[in-house]
Amino acid sequence: MSEQANTPKWTEERTEQVLRLYDESDKTPEAVKAIAGAMETSHRSVIGKLVEQKVYQAPEKPEPAKKDEGPTKKDLQADLEDVGIDVEGSEGATKAFLAEVLRFARDAA
Repeated sequence: MSEQANTPKWTEERTEQVLRLYDESDKTPEAVKAIAGAMETSHRSVIGKLVEQKVYQAPEKPEPAKKDEGPTKKDLQADLEDVGIDVEGSEGATKAFLAEVLRFARDAA
């Protein structure tokens, strides 16, 4: 059995080093990856140690995309039926396509 198998990955000295490097960093995911490179370990391992030490600051999640406030597909299909277009088989059509067909139908009328 190798000596490395009995050596703990996170000694007190390594933990102090990663905490110091993290404290001096800008705490971005790139900084964590740089620390991992300097510590010769994975960034997930560094994150795990920082979480264990209760100092990790997760990056802010981007705001979710705004939901389309326009008419629903069912509304568009109903509007198409109102202008005399049979919508049978249009279940797979996108909202954008249905809206374009409706615009074309209204312009042609």
